[in-house]
Amino acid sequence: MHIALSKDEMRQNFNVWVYGKRHSLVRGSVLFVAETGITADHHFLMTKGRNFFQFTQGRYQLQVFAHLLGDKRPTHLFES
Repeated sequence: MHIALSKDEMRQNFNVWVYGKRHSLVRGSVLFVAETGITADHHFLMTKGRNFFQFTQGRYQLQVFAHLLGDKRPTHLFES
C-alpha cells in the first residue's frame, strides 16, 4: 500500500507502509482481509533518503492505493 498527498502543483508519495502499535511496527508487504475484516494502525513513511516533508497551510488531497496480487498496477482504494 502507499498514499499520495497532493496540494496545488505538489505531489508526494509515501510508499513505505508499516502497521501495528508504536513500539512494535511491522513493515507491510501483504495484508489478508477476511470477511470479518481487520483492524490495525497504519503508518505511511517516505523512502530512505527522502525523510523530510514540509506541510504548509491549505487543503490537501489524500489518495490510498494498494497493489493487489496478480495486478500490474496499484488499485485506487480511497480519496479524501
